[in-house]
Amino acid sequence: MGVTDYQYILIGGSTKCGTTSIFSYLNDHPSVCGSRIKESRFFWNNKYTLPSTGVSHINGINEFDDLFDCKKPTTHRVEATPDYLYDVESAKLIHQHLPKTLMVFILREPISRLQSWYKFAKQLNLFDANYTFGQYVDDQLKSDNSSKLQHMRALEQGRYSTYLESFTSIFGAENILVLHYKELSENPLSLMQKYVKGQT
Repeated sequence: MGVTDYQYILIGGSTKCGTTSIFSYLNDHPSVCGSRIKESRFFWNNKYTLPSTGVSHINGINEFDDLFDCKKPTTHRVEATPDYLYDVESAKLIHQHLPKTLMVFILREPISRLQSWYKFAKQLNLFDANYTFGQYVDDQLKSDNSSKLQHMRALEQGRYSTYLESFTSIFGAENILVLHYKELSENPLSLMQKYVKGQT
């Protein structure tokens, strides 16, 4: 089978919302093969700086096939790059090259997600020791949302509706699945049975 012959499930967002868990659960399904790189960023269009994984649509769609090393016969493939949500050009590239794609987005209450980003950035020593959560919020409120630093876009990226509208207009509502982090964290089995079982 060629790269375009599979059904794809692309977890396209959002960051700090449990995408790794959903990716792992789907990869365990007997009909699904997960990519060997969880965040391949294959269709990422460099809207802001993310570390390169060494694979890209720039080298042709067939290179996407190299991300999957399936040991079992499968009909579906899953890949997760949470930042896809924030770039309409990535959405267009995915739709152009992989028309049989279900886009999955996991959303989290925005303040909780913002706090998670703050803690994560502190762990990475991206702020000095005295930098407070209040300062983190204020600095983003004062910005023009053009920062190339991913952790300084967390407030703006919590406004999910604008981004989802772009994906819905490109893929159609029937090819968009929105899940909620609260349900994922409280009862992951229930969430998977409720929403995902029928997609594979």
